[in-house]
Amino acid sequence: MGDAATRLYGLLDTIEAQRGSVTFETLSEQCLRLPHLSESLTGRRRRQLYRGLLLSGPLSGEVVSFRSHATAASESQKAVAMRLKEALGGNSSIDIEELQGFVCHFSAETRCQFDEKMTGITLTMATMLASDEEAKGLEKLYWLSLLLGALQRDFIVPESSRVHDETLATLFRLLLQYHDPALSLHFDHYMVNVGIYILRWVQRLFVVGDNYEAVLRAWDWLFVTGDSSQTVYFVLAFAICHRQQFLSLHTKEQITEALDTLVFHLPGPMEAGVDPELRDGRPRPFTELVSGKGLARNAEVAYCNTPRATRQIIDSLLFSSEDSKGLVGMSVKSVDDVKQYYTSMVTLPLERLDFLETFGTVKIEKTVCEPLNYVILDCRARESFEAARLPAAIHAGDEIRVDSEQINNVTSSIDGARGSHLCVLGTGRDIVEEINMLKFFVLHLVQRGFPYVSCSGFRCIVPLIKANTIHIEGSQRTTGPRFFSRYPEMLRKAGFSDYIPKMEFDKNEAARKAEEVRAKAKEMHAKAMEGMQVAKSWGMGLIQRMGNRLAKSGGAEGAERDAQLLPSTNAMNVLCTERSESGQYVKNESKRMVDTHGSTEQAQPQKLFSLGNDFSDDEDDLDLILLSAYDRGNADTNSAVTQREAVCLDEPEPCATKPATTVPTDSPTVGDAATTGTDECDATDANRSRSVVAASIAKGETLTDEEFLQLLGD
Repeated sequence: MGDAATRLYGLLDTIEAQRGSVTFETLSEQCLRLPHLSESLTGRRRRQLYRGLLLSGPLSGEVVSFRSHATAASESQKAVAMRLKEALGGNSSIDIEELQGFVCHFSAETRCQFDEKMTGITLTMATMLASDEEAKGLEKLYWLSLLLGALQRDFIVPESSRVHDETLATLFRLLLQYHDPALSLHFDHYMVNVGIYILRWVQRLFVVGDNYEAVLRAWDWLFVTGDSSQTVYFVLAFAICHRQQFLSLHTKEQITEALDTLVFHLPGPMEAGVDPELRDGRPRPFTELVSGKGLARNAEVAYCNTPRATRQIIDSLLFSSEDSKGLVGMSVKSVDDVKQYYTSMVTLPLERLDFLETFGTVKIEKTVCEPLNYVILDCRARESFEAARLPAAIHAGDEIRVDSEQINNVTSSIDGARGSHLCVLGTGRDIVEEINMLKFFVLHLVQRGFPYVSCSGFRCIVPLIKANTIHIEGSQRTTGPRFFSRYPEMLRKAGFSDYIPKMEFDKNEAARKAEEVRAKAKEMHAKAMEGMQVAKSWGMGLIQRMGNRLAKSGGAEGAERDAQLLPSTNAMNVLCTERSESGQYVKNESKRMVDTHGSTEQAQPQKLFSLGNDFSDDEDDLDLILLSAYDRGNADTNSAVTQREAVCLDEPEPCATKPATTVPTDSPTVGDAATTGTDECDATDANRSRSVVAASIAKGETLTDEEFLQLLGD
């Protein structure tokens, strides 16, 4: 027995450990010194270890008899009691009435249903207590009650989360694809939904059949982590480590049987390890599984390489309570909405929290994992990319099309980045061509074996841009933080040296381009209406302010009507900002502090998740940065203007309400589908021109320069 085992045994045998005075951190540190911890634990010492890891402080209650509750036991509870007696070794000091009373009492006290999942977990814990030579008779039931209660509180997935089973199964399939695309595609090829199996293993805490001894060895390391959310990543790491076993099977029946009978067996000191043979350039690969400590290490690799928002969403869905009102930080959504959102995805989506953690200008709560460095494959139009982009962004919008040859060329050019976290970024708008293109591109990367591939839309981060809480590069950003020095270096290491000159932006050049944009805005305003105040931001923000100005001259009736059409002006475009004398950023329009000290008007808190219909109309005023590569090629501007004028200016009668347009439900954009529809014209001649602008703003349409001039005149 080595020194590490001697120190652990000495610690477990102390009076302090028996009283619960030894801290979790102390016990965990000692356990981590033993790669083969399970081999060193006897029944009594494992019970002492679980007491220290799962229970803190003095124990409550006392050893009591449960015989009086036996008469209330149901037939199913009596059947569980019979299996429990076998697991405890048929101990004659605990008769069947005691066990029936225990099952009935525990179920009533904890509202626990002894289904197949809970029964397997109970029998596993009973197997551990059966080998405890110190606990006798009813004392075993006392410890079983305490430890099962701790497991139910901290590690067992509650029944209330079963409503999210379909969503979680989809998420787990995407999670496996994110970490091991080849294995995930292998399951998909044979139409096996591996997400269902991952969810089953998580809910049963690794118990498959009667493999109780093997499960205890996995529990040892799961409890050492002290984190219930690690259960998912233990399962994921174990499946990936055994990937060669699954990849060698080539029928659905064989794969299904292998998944149904998978035993969570950890190699002992004299056993050969399990090599996943997964070497694809990732900085922290999954290593050979040689011990329980190796499984815990691989689980940590999977956990820390999963997007932070995804980790939180999985945790919220798994351990949601019956009275929970929604996911943490997200809009309240129905179960079907959340399921539909993830079902529409072809890869894991990045949420606002992920962008804020990596590219944010403000500090957010740290976790045990370092922020992930995302390489952004920006598929928006060139104008949008140059106007505003994330650091570490590479423009691919002009090259990407639904064409295999072009996709192959782009994929080959980024092959050196294999192993980096890649985010395919679109506009986030409901453009069918762009949606299909993004799906095609993402799936091509997955089929080529790129791990860590995600997707998102630029519209997702618009609220962060407006709040000035995220780093943005481009001609629209004339003030504020510049390019992070760590991103060029990170891109060079990832094999993107050729792309860096396209992304870096000279300060003088940025100022010159910004001045050109402002000059163009002045010219447009002079032609449209003399005396219009120069707008600081270009895009729909310009048109919105023009609509407001026109509304003032339209009388009370027109103002009241347009107030319903125009989006709220509480959150204006803050892409172009100024510094006050104190050095803080202020909005140009209202001169209100975004990051105030003592101001009564605080910045609005941002939702950290984009899941949900939380996009407001005023976010569409950033049209310049939300152009897709298809906006220029597929839109016939002149015919669109002519049609709008014919409908809204020439007809003597009011136009009919335009039917609502529903966003396709299979959209991979971040955010729920929304339905919009509004009247496009007025009945009175005096307000027709204003209605065109107001309706376009309310619908989030993009007006080109030509449309603007034709609608408003010189």
